Amino acid sequence: MKDGIQIHNIMTSLVRKRPCYHSEDDFKHSLAWEIHSIYDNLPVRLEVPFDLGDKRGYVDGTVGSTYIEVKYPTMTSVLNHRDETYHLRDCSANPMRYQFWKDVERLERLKEHMNIRGLAIMLTNYHRLWRPSRWGKPTADEEFRMEDGSIRKGTLQYANSSYEPIHLQGVYECKWHPYSRIGGVEFRYLVLEV
Repeated sequence: MKDGIQIHNIMTSLVRKRPCYHSEDDFKHSLAWEIHSIYDNLPVRLEVPFDLGDKRGYVDGTVGSTYIEVKYPTMTSVLNHRDETYHLRDCSANPMRYQFWKDVERLERLKEHMNIRGLAIMLTNYHRLWRPSRWGKPTADEEFRMEDGSIRKGTLQYANSSYEPIHLQGVYECKWHPYSRIGGVEFRYLVLEV
């Protein structure tokens, strides 16, 4: 792998220090700090700008030539760890799925134009993201679903929605990994390499 970054080893090291986070920014900072402490020979940066000519923006972070996008959707929970209280707010799984796949699409475009490796990372206690739909029938966001073992490729679009379709070049299997359990609440993470 480019830069030698082993993300699962990083997540294993990180969970020993932090089983959960206050926000997505808190998670990004902790992840960057952990990467820096393990790979101190590589430059670690947050909020790195990019310019693809027709598209400008930012990626959440870079480690050498590895570009990283991070998502931390949560369900409402009040958790305590080492005398610290975490008040997690509820997000909607539907837009979060869309935003995650949008990150993957962005990383694919960056990889097309630059010699990079991309990592899309999601850490969550939102079990609806890794479990199959409980409705037993297709949902409006069916093409964006990411339950454990699902495979996504090609064009993803909502049924009857104004969201722009997402066009994936690669084929991605969603494999969720255990992260932590705190106060009866389970966290899992998903990593897709682009």
